[in-house]
Amino acid sequence: MNDVLTLPKGTKTKPVRQVEDTLEAYFPRIKFNYSVEYENGYCCIRVSYSDAVVPVKVKNVVKSFNIPPYPQMRRIGVKITVERSMSERVKQLLLNETKSVFGLECLPHENDRCKAMNCTIGHYIQTIFNMRDF
Repeated sequence: MNDVLTLPKGTKTKPVRQVEDTLEAYFPRIKFNYSVEYENGYCCIRVSYSDAVVPVKVKNVVKSFNIPPYPQMRRIGVKITVERSMSERVKQLLLNETKSVFGLECLPHENDRCKAMNCTIGHYIQTIFNMRDF
């Protein structure tokens, strides 16, 4: 049985408020977006943001909020997922950096092959993005 309950937008449960307050204390300049779903005895909190710190730092801050469900005590579990997206500004910054690192004459496209890394430029900049804070 896969019951999914989505709360109305703007509804904040206690775990969401706790996660929100904690992230605000650790990363006051970052604007986080939260969405909540209830599924299979879990309160699934999705934290998303653009650019800023690497997801590992955010996951380390909120990992203590991940708890298993205890049906005997009528307590639901909490799962937190963290998603970071790349803005166009950072994408252009990384493309310019790639141009200078590899000594290219013009700005590369994401679908171009990167012979030195044996992948596409898009994959290369995504790898760099995943390793760095912005």
